[in-house]
This record gives sequence, C-alpha cells and structure tokens, in this order.
Amino acid sequence: MAKKFEYTENEFKGINCNGNLKKGESPEMVNFRITNSYSLKKRLGYKVLSRHNSKGRGIWCGNISGDEKCIYVEGANVNLFKNNSITNLGVLESTEGDVSFILLSDKLYVLDGVKIKVYDGITL
Repeated sequence: MAKKFEYTENEFKGINCNGNLKKGESPEMVNFRITNSYSLKKRLGYKVLSRHNSKGRGIWCGNISGDEKCIYVEGANVNLFKNNSITNLGVLESTEGDVSFILLSDKLYVLDGVKIKVYDGITL
C-alpha cells in the first residue's frame, strides 16, 4: 500500500513544464488558485447537478424577489432546477438556437429569437 505523502510550500513560483523543476514550482496544477501571498488554495470545484439527453440552449442562475433560482432551457422547455428537483415552467415558441436571459425589476425575460416570455418567479 502506498504511503501518504504531504508537502507544504509557502510560496508558489509557477508552473514549469520543461521537467527541470525548482523549489516552489509544479509541473501541473488542477483545481488550485494562487492567493495574493503566492500560496496555493484549493478551488471549490464543481459537481454535476443533472444530466440531460438533449443540448441545452441557455442557463440562468440568480435571485428573483429574494429567492435563488436556476433556470435552463432544453429544446422548447423552460425548466427550474431547485433542491435537486426539476419543474417545467412552460414552453417557448422555438426549439433551436441559443436563449438569452435578462433580469429587470425582479422579472426574468427569456428571449428565444421568436418571442419574449416573462418569468416573475412563479409563472412564465
């Protein structure tokens, strides 16, 4: 069984891919950021929330009337992803092309290139 190896470096001096590493250099960095004091901090990363069979056309995450929302469009369906569940909010006129979102005065405007729909946090 492999032994656990831990190394602490107080000052990160960058990435060096030529194979001739010096103290404070790394050949590869994944999921880290450099702080103002030149040390490394692990990024929070990401996780898969949901998988779908068709291509997504747009996604928007933000706050409407004090409530966090994550809204995405797949095909013509506008869906709300919240608390690990998916709720269909309604259907757009088109099924292809990118969808844009604009938040204005606690209303989310959904533009599909054919028609503008408005989501007020409850109905589309």
